[in-house]
Amino acid sequence: MRSLLRVGDRLVDGVVDGGVARRQRRRLQQQQQHPPQQHFHVSPDADTRCLFVVVEDAVGDDDTAPRSIVLVRAPIERGAAGSKSSSSASTSFPLELPPAPPADSPLDPAARAAVSLLARAVVGVQHLPDLDSVCVAYAAGDILLVPSSGDGPENVVGTVDSGILAMEWSPDRELVVLVTGAYSVLVMTKDFDVIAETRGITEEYGAEEFVNVGWGKKETQFHGKAGKAAAQAKAPEVIQALSEDDDRLPRVSWRGDGSYFVCSLIDETQGKRVLRVYNRDVVLQSTSESVPHLEHVLSWRPSGNLIASTQRLPHRHDVVFFERNGLRHGEFTLREPATTKVLELEWNQDSTALAMLLQRAPTDGSASAQRCLQIWTTGNYHWYLKQEIRAFDNDSIATFAWDPEESLRVYVVFTSGLLRVLDFVFDIQTSSSGSDECSASVAVNDGSTILLTPFRSTNFPPPMSATKIQGLVASVSHVAFGGGVGGDDIATLLADDSIVLWRSQGKGRQAPKLLGTVDFAVPDGTVLRQLEWFDDSTAITLASSDDPAKPESVVILNLDLSSIQKERIPVRQSHWIAVPGGIAYRLYASLRSRVVLVENSAGSVYKLDLERQALGLFCHFPTPCPWLSCTALVGDPTTIVAIGLSDRNALYINDHLVSQEVTSFTVHDRHVILTTLSHSARFVSLDVKSEGELMLEPLDLMAQDEKIRRVERGSKIVVAVPKDMKLVLQMPRGNLETVYPRALVLQTVRSMLDRLEFRDAFLLCRKHRIDMNVLVDHNVSLFVANAKKFVRDLDDPDHLNLFLSGLSAPDASASKWPAYMGENLKHNQKVNLVCDSVRLGLEGEDTLRYISTLLTTFARKSPPDLEAAMSRVKDLKTVSTAETESALKYLIFLADADKLYDVALGMYDFQLVVLVAQFSQKDPREYLPFLTELRQLSLHRQRFRIDDHLGRRESAIGHLARIVNEQEAATGDEARGNEAFAEFVRYMQTHGLYKRGIGLFEGDLERSNTLFEVFGDYLRETADLGQAGLMYYMAGQKGKALDMYRKDAKWVEAFAVAAEVGLDKAETDRLADDLSAALVELGKFSDAATIMQDYRNDAYGAVRALVKGTMWAEAARVALKHGLPGLVEEVVKPGMLEGMEALMEEIKEMHDSFLKHRERLNSVRQKIAERQAKIDAGEYDPLLDSVDMMSDTSSMASSVRSRFTGPSSVTGGSQKSHRSAASVAKSRKKAERQRASGRLGTVYEEEFLVNALCKAVAKSNSLRPDVLNLVTALFKYGYRREAKELQHAFGNTIPVFKSRLEGVFEPYQQKAAAAAASGEDAALGAGAGAGAGAGAGDAKGLQLKFPTAAPAFSDERWGLEVLE
Repeated sequence: MRSLLRVGDRLVDGVVDGGVARRQRRRLQQQQQHPPQQHFHVSPDADTRCLFVVVEDAVGDDDTAPRSIVLVRAPIERGAAGSKSSSSASTSFPLELPPAPPADSPLDPAARAAVSLLARAVVGVQHLPDLDSVCVAYAAGDILLVPSSGDGPENVVGTVDSGILAMEWSPDRELVVLVTGAYSVLVMTKDFDVIAETRGITEEYGAEEFVNVGWGKKETQFHGKAGKAAAQAKAPEVIQALSEDDDRLPRVSWRGDGSYFVCSLIDETQGKRVLRVYNRDVVLQSTSESVPHLEHVLSWRPSGNLIASTQRLPHRHDVVFFERNGLRHGEFTLREPATTKVLELEWNQDSTALAMLLQRAPTDGSASAQRCLQIWTTGNYHWYLKQEIRAFDNDSIATFAWDPEESLRVYVVFTSGLLRVLDFVFDIQTSSSGSDECSASVAVNDGSTILLTPFRSTNFPPPMSATKIQGLVASVSHVAFGGGVGGDDIATLLADDSIVLWRSQGKGRQAPKLLGTVDFAVPDGTVLRQLEWFDDSTAITLASSDDPAKPESVVILNLDLSSIQKERIPVRQSHWIAVPGGIAYRLYASLRSRVVLVENSAGSVYKLDLERQALGLFCHFPTPCPWLSCTALVGDPTTIVAIGLSDRNALYINDHLVSQEVTSFTVHDRHVILTTLSHSARFVSLDVKSEGELMLEPLDLMAQDEKIRRVERGSKIVVAVPKDMKLVLQMPRGNLETVYPRALVLQTVRSMLDRLEFRDAFLLCRKHRIDMNVLVDHNVSLFVANAKKFVRDLDDPDHLNLFLSGLSAPDASASKWPAYMGENLKHNQKVNLVCDSVRLGLEGEDTLRYISTLLTTFARKSPPDLEAAMSRVKDLKTVSTAETESALKYLIFLADADKLYDVALGMYDFQLVVLVAQFSQKDPREYLPFLTELRQLSLHRQRFRIDDHLGRRESAIGHLARIVNEQEAATGDEARGNEAFAEFVRYMQTHGLYKRGIGLFEGDLERSNTLFEVFGDYLRETADLGQAGLMYYMAGQKGKALDMYRKDAKWVEAFAVAAEVGLDKAETDRLADDLSAALVELGKFSDAATIMQDYRNDAYGAVRALVKGTMWAEAARVALKHGLPGLVEEVVKPGMLEGMEALMEEIKEMHDSFLKHRERLNSVRQKIAERQAKIDAGEYDPLLDSVDMMSDTSSMASSVRSRFTGPSSVTGGSQKSHRSAASVAKSRKKAERQRASGRLGTVYEEEFLVNALCKAVAKSNSLRPDVLNLVTALFKYGYRREAKELQHAFGNTIPVFKSRLEGVFEPYQQKAAAAAASGEDAALGAGAGAGAGAGAGDAKGLQLKFPTAAPAFSDERWGLEVLE
């Protein structure tokens, strides 16, 4: 589907006569009676980027007239860069004329006529980079080496006595092949040492001659309907004749790798031209089969599979192909008159194009033959004529050559001395309109025929097409699509520079209708290339002049389609705008964005203002981009960006690089679609606010993204159908594939959901296997609000069931389409919400029709509401048995049959139970005995058995309670009721249903007390003594309740119950002593002191308890309250002094421990730094740390295996998993022990030390109130020195802590900040950086935990100002 687009057309003047003006020479040619006869020989060189041209000039028609021979060196540029060249860019210098061959030269009689035609002429030119010279071979036999610069003298390196008919150097410039006048093939090295020489005409076939393997004779073979007559018929004789256009000269062509060359010679004895293939040692390999009228042109395809030549037959002119073994391999026919001659034929460097120089017979009104250059390409075994290059007025093409590096650059030399450098690219000619009516037609030009295929409606594999435009007066150079009728109108630029317009018919399904030819006279010396039809009144093209001094122009043609007469379209006005930089490279008009862009050869892109007829700079690509497009951003339609793709696979959006591996691209409605060298299609969303947001995400982040799709290697984009999901790709072999990428499908689905087109969206998801969750995830609120419309739009139970069955968690959609997630709901919330919404939407609909959908809404909930579903099935029993059975079968399909059996059993519907069992194919022996047994029981006993069987204990015990009441009410026998109640109590105890059981007998005081007592026993056994005491109290067992309160130190409840029981004083005192002692042990000193005062009247005991609890002020208050000031001296003051000593010791221990840990931390960090320095210097490998550990682990595992399994190996996967899990758990426990111990040398040492410092600060904060209380008490009771000593001891510790904590946490804060910036876990990032190198491997894998901020010191006071 690719067309060949001419993007570059540069001129180099002064190739002839050392810079004589071309126009002056043209006048001389017209005035002279015998105009100069010229012969040109071209040799492009990739190393020096120069084109070497040898020009032979002769005046007159006498072959012996003196000739001038000039070598011209013309510089050429790489890529598309460059400017209009002038004559000063080329240098030329004359060569000496070779002597005429002697009359007695040993010429082969067969070659004498050919040599006479070439006397004193050049037969070959080749630049040799290694020698920095140009090798020129004369027909007379001389071989010259001319310095490339022209400064040095010419050097005749050798002479062939018999003359030279052809010369061709190998691609590596190591060998040269000469065909001598004696028709011998001579091969020499680049130093002109002869390797071998052989006769060019021989009867031998070659080394690869075919062998008869003895498969029988023709007479014995089967010939089908032709019968035996076909076997006996003689093969027609092949008429051997030379073409009348044959120049009778030999030709040589090398294969691309230089391993073989082919030589085309005329065998006079047989009267035919024959191809012979030789290897580098001049050993004949094969001879071509006999082909009549084979002509002289010859070119071996660089890829090596075909040798091209031409064959003139009476009724047609063919380009024929041969294989290396000499056999024919296809052909194609030239679309030319019978009088047209093929002068030259050559493949381009990458074998994608075949160029031919043709000479057409003079037409009416023309005095001389016209030459043109045709470029052909192939695809799907069809040959397309892509371009035809014609000469300027009064000029003619002399010769041409392909560039050795730029595969689609061709150099064309004209007889006037003009060198034309033409650059081509393969491009897709399609409409840029984004309208709904656009048929997405693609045009392929093939000579004078245009092949059209509308890909919106059909896909024709090339070379076929849906419609054709045929019968044009010249070959098509470029096709552009106009804006009318959905962007399917067509404008064609022909090789004769005429422009023809066509009107689309039927959205591409019919051939377009001819409007006419634009009545625009192209000035002399001007050619057109690239065409855009912007609207009905505006056509735009690029124009090049034959004057290199003139810049190229953009031509705006104002058309008048309303005044067409005789198929001629008048032009109201034309505007010529010079392109800045001189050379126009690419013209592009976007019908979607209504923008026209012009790119020059330097990569600058200009926007064409049609109203002011001016060019304004739009952007600048870093490198010229032959593929150009533009589009508006969806997020900001006022922002238009230019998109360019260079020939080096770099894609640019305006001036920033997007990717360097793009092979093709196109603009769709909301995406820029790319194909890449990594064989994938990528989708860049246009739904952004600025061009800087247009970028490709890394591949490792897009594993499940819809913005990437794998494609076949070498695939390229043909077209993306606007407002559709089709993306057409062309494979390297030429066939087309239409795909529906997820990005385009999802874009369409989302648009449909926004328009509430639920049915179309559902069917699209179903067709393209899109997860149905997108229908909900796109906008959950919108879906729930329109659930009724969703049900009515789908209008099919099967479709609704399919949708409900595919519901899953939102994170599943997030993993596939993270950029398009809606509300973040949990799995249960989403599924249940959707099921409930659909069920509500089914209200008012036909229940029987949608019964399966209703059941699905219950079964798909999480957890499944199977009881509600079975209730719906049960309700159907009153309507139709058949419907009930059908619904039940469907429900069994949705849910577990065993669970449905249990649900039916729990509904106490034995008929439904039997149906479920039958439809689920359960064995009757599994359920019939149980059901039979149930039928024999009473109602509540039956339901108790069912609930107990199903594990519904609370419901079962409820039925047991009803059985107790039922038996008492039915028989009036209290004993039977007590028996049933005993069963009730046992069941309650067995299943721990105490709360449920107590609630069932709230109105029965006796049985409630029994249950409270049983519950109290249970609580006593479980050590919940406080609650057990309450249950005993409720059961009236106050003695047991008192005992429970005593044991649980519930002193308030205990003394209250003791008062109710009426304990005597001795028992009360004993109770008080027990409770106060227990409270002291629990650290509840205040409560113990209260008991001692209120129930024992023991002030001494109360004071001692308060002193033990460091409540100095309260202890003194109690002593003075009871009139015992002596207790202050005897108990309180000594207690304060003891407390001071203990607190001083604790402060000292805290201070010393802090300093010790801080010094250890400095040492550890120093070791880490030293170890890291060794690692950075390459003196240490951290992987060696784990060698010993791995060795120990391996030894341990080996011993365990040998101990428990013996010599046999363990093959069970479960055993290996068990051992692995146990080993991991053991290692984890060991690591936790090491972490807690902070042992020297472990990886956790730094973490332990830092956490120890934090704990010291926390402890100092907790000691502040204790220090303040004790200092206050000491000062109050006269111990001023001791109070000051304690206050100063603690006060001196805090500044030490603060000063020594400096520098501890800063590294962790820096690491945490860096981790947060990179998206890692902050604590882990800090630990990984600080703990690495602690001695045992990667800290990140060990998950070290470091605080990222220094601990805060409390602001609470710890001393008295008077003591400071």
